[in-house]
Amino acid sequence: MRAHALRASPGAHADAAARDSPPRLGCYAPDARCDEKRRLPMHRPTKMQEKERKRRETEAEPQTFDALVEAAMESEEKGDRYKDGEKARRFYEAACEAYLKASSLKQNDAACEYNLGRLLLLLAEFKAPAYSASQRRSLLKDSVSRLRGAVQLDEFKNAESLFNLAQALRARFEDALDDGNAGESSFQELVEADRALEAVLAIQVAELTRTREIASREGECEPGCTDYPHSHSHQHHEEDNEDTGMDESTDDAEADYELATEATPVTNETIIETLVAHASLLTLAATSLSNISPPESDTAFHRAAAKLDATQPHWLPTTIEPADVSLARANLLTSRAEAIFETSPKTEAASAPWRALFEEASVLYDAILTSHPACAEAPADKGDMLTTYADCLLTCTIGSPGAPGFETLAARVAQETSAGGSSSQTQELPATSLLVALRQMLAAAASAYKTAHQIEPSKASVSARLGDLEATRTNLYTQDPKTQQVLLANAATHYNRALATLGVNMSLLSTQKGTADDEAARSALLGLAKVCSHFDGRGAECKSALVCWKRRGGDMGDSESAIYFHEKVFGEEWFGKLMG
Repeated sequence: MRAHALRASPGAHADAAARDSPPRLGCYAPDARCDEKRRLPMHRPTKMQEKERKRRETEAEPQTFDALVEAAMESEEKGDRYKDGEKARRFYEAACEAYLKASSLKQNDAACEYNLGRLLLLLAEFKAPAYSASQRRSLLKDSVSRLRGAVQLDEFKNAESLFNLAQALRARFEDALDDGNAGESSFQELVEADRALEAVLAIQVAELTRTREIASREGECEPGCTDYPHSHSHQHHEEDNEDTGMDESTDDAEADYELATEATPVTNETIIETLVAHASLLTLAATSLSNISPPESDTAFHRAAAKLDATQPHWLPTTIEPADVSLARANLLTSRAEAIFETSPKTEAASAPWRALFEEASVLYDAILTSHPACAEAPADKGDMLTTYADCLLTCTIGSPGAPGFETLAARVAQETSAGGSSSQTQELPATSLLVALRQMLAAAASAYKTAHQIEPSKASVSARLGDLEATRTNLYTQDPKTQQVLLANAATHYNRALATLGVNMSLLSTQKGTADDEAARSALLGLAKVCSHFDGRGAECKSALVCWKRRGGDMGDSESAIYFHEKVFGEEWFGKLMG
């Protein structure tokens, strides 16, 4: 915002003291007219003044362990206020720096190591803006190292350190999978994460049992307790202080520090969260092992299901399965269906097991939405599942997925049509019957995504996936150009909505800033460019989308839509430069 000129009052010029006093820096000279906007020369500090300023700043920086921890806590709190964006990330980075300095002063402090490892994991998972792949790997490596240290210092008795270590190890494994580098060491880290979560559950169950026994002896819950019956986990700080002989006159900095590192009270919800996280980890392990060791994969799938079943005693006071448990169960069914599909013959006869699992998952997603109408994840995940199911059907019948599979399907449908097949013979025509099934399935997926968008309009990833799906559906209407145009127009609308939600500027002169979901932004930009290439008069929009996509470091794997760029853009010079 431009600073307002300061107008001197008429009487001010008559005052000698005011006239002789030097003007304030950054203001207009007293005798300058406001419309001339003439500023005084900027005052530049001397080298001695600059040296003195830096000395004062250095002296003001926290130097002791407690002061550094307090500074880290303050920086983290400021980051939490922003949640995402450059400012939030800078505050979290500052918190890490302070904890790192504190750790150098007191190397065996478990709480400091835990908080540093936890914040490093937070930064590795930060999305707006996200770090580069190499930076993320480095952050995760350091996070695992710090959290391992915290776990050892706490003698494997701190549930929060163990839980975060498991999450960091899982993230490292997923990155290795994405990079195609998931070797024996990666699977060993997955085993370590599995053991860590087993330890977390044992600690939490013991703590919950202890607090229930205390509540039972006292005959009532503490204020604010919501578990039933008497299932609270609030710690009795007064009793703990008496037992340990803690000095209640601890200074403010130490009191704040103890509060920040205190273990989170265990509740039924805590137990459910741990069991769901463990089931999710085991599902990931089972999926990854399906092509390596089917017996171990089956064991992991069964263990995952058992973890979800173990949540039932903790649903109290309701008897309805919590949404996150049901979502994890549906994901398990989908993952197992995919695993069976990958390892079984691609024939109609061998398709019954994985088809049944996909169908069971579909029914479960509908049940989740019925029980939890505000759960946007259920229809969004159902849309993902149905698109995967359709891809499996296409591969099983045609032999290849994606755009090549759709092209082959269209050719076979044309052959069956030219052979004189009537509508009454559709069930006997494999390509035509598959076409009908895929149309119905992908239409249901589109409906699921739209439901998810209605529940949570701010979810840009759903809009981007819906754009990909609508573009993909054009492959099922090769003989119906009008329907293809409608679907392409719908896809463009969904992509633009995703970009608007993320605040992506499509101007060629704009700098591409980080968003809350950079992956969704890249997907929407590439998808929009593909779609616009099929329309007359939208070449400029196609170019803008591609330029912004390239500036974000995009690659062709960003878009899930099974369509190609239209051939008419291939001759454009800008297209060759961008895609070359």
